[in-house]
Amino acid sequence: MADYRSMRSRGKRMASGVRPPVASKIAPTKMPPVIPKGNSNVSGKTESETSLPHVNDMLSELMDLMKQVDQARTTSAESYVSINKVHDKVRSERKLNQSHTNKLHKLYTDALHNAKSENALISQTLVKVKAIKDEVAAKKSQEQSQLKQKGGAIRKGVLMNILQQTARISVWHGGSGESPPPLCGCKTVDEKYKAKPHDHVAARVKMDDGEEQWIMAVVVKYDSHHHKYTVDDFDEDGKESGYLSSASHYQVNRRRVIPLPQYKADPQKHIEALFKKGQTVLALYPQTTCFYKAIIHEQPTDVDHDYAVLFEDTSYPEGYSPPLYVPQRFVIPIKEGKRQRT
Repeated sequence: MADYRSMRSRGKRMASGVRPPVASKIAPTKMPPVIPKGNSNVSGKTESETSLPHVNDMLSELMDLMKQVDQARTTSAESYVSINKVHDKVRSERKLNQSHTNKLHKLYTDALHNAKSENALISQTLVKVKAIKDEVAAKKSQEQSQLKQKGGAIRKGVLMNILQQTARISVWHGGSGESPPPLCGCKTVDEKYKAKPHDHVAARVKMDDGEEQWIMAVVVKYDSHHHKYTVDDFDEDGKESGYLSSASHYQVNRRRVIPLPQYKADPQKHIEALFKKGQTVLALYPQTTCFYKAIIHEQPTDVDHDYAVLFEDTSYPEGYSPPLYVPQRFVIPIKEGKRQRT
């Protein structure tokens, strides 16, 4: 069971009165985004978003898809109206003749075709939305890495905003009877899975004091020959505080890397893709970029709600922290080796 008291003594007390295990590391709570001065425009997009021609093209494609979805929805609605008119006529005449049967058969066939077309367009739209978000996230990650290479420090308010945006992932919407894919909610990947550059992961790394820690990191590359990742710490600023390793990159065995979820699970439709109450997990401690062992206290009840978790902490009489809220993006399956302690 982890004891965070010695680590807490190095950091400042949070405004809420709860001191995090590593107080200098920043993570979002439910706060409005912080946009740096000079990096916004009238559309509300940051310079990173508006300076990507490829993203602008995808946004145009997204608008076209949304128009097609709207048209398909109108067509489907007209089909339902026609079907209801025939049913009303059958009820008023109190008989169902062959003409009514043939007409209803055609109308239902057309309605089914329209519904499938509408569903396909909605799926394409959701895929396009995810592609845009991934493109913007990759660009921001690249800019963050470039800033680190130049020796610049990311302001904590900006880091908080970036982390808050990282928590926003698309809700998975599958077809009828389709199961949630890997990296949706609690669904894991197989051992052969390789995270791509710019992907966000949890990585277990060694600090300068010899202690090991699960940190939020960004993949730089994967070495297939040695089965190792090169990752960057998401919070470069922590090195200035003295509690993180001074290394610019970490070489991490793939067994010490856990990819973060890429889709939210909808509790109303796919509760099987959520961690169960009482299950032990790794979760990002609020106001930090470090993952710690926790127990699921409550599942999210809808797509806008977070997990309530209890962090292991011997500084509390019960051995656990009070319930703290963590987004689905930052709750992952626990990985423990023989020499690993969380």
